[in-house]
Amino acid sequence: MLPFWKRFGKRFVAVELAALGGMYYIFHDINAGGPEERRKWDSRAPWLIDALYKVTGDERVIDHRRNDEEGRPREE
Repeated sequence: MLPFWKRFGKRFVAVELAALGGMYYIFHDINAGGPEERRKWDSRAPWLIDALYKVTGDERVIDHRRNDEEGRPREE
């Protein structure tokens, strides 16, 4: 077991730290950015926003302002 840890241990720790830093960046961006950032991440990774709402217990709020009266996305 020791040769395995000696060979791959540093890489494993580096990958874990990179993943932790990436998740911190994403969740900070979602929580501090407001509805625009949540909408951006909802279009990129909807499963991530669903997981965030499940973990926090919040109700998912749909922003109807981004759609017109017929439900089509507004053109900006």
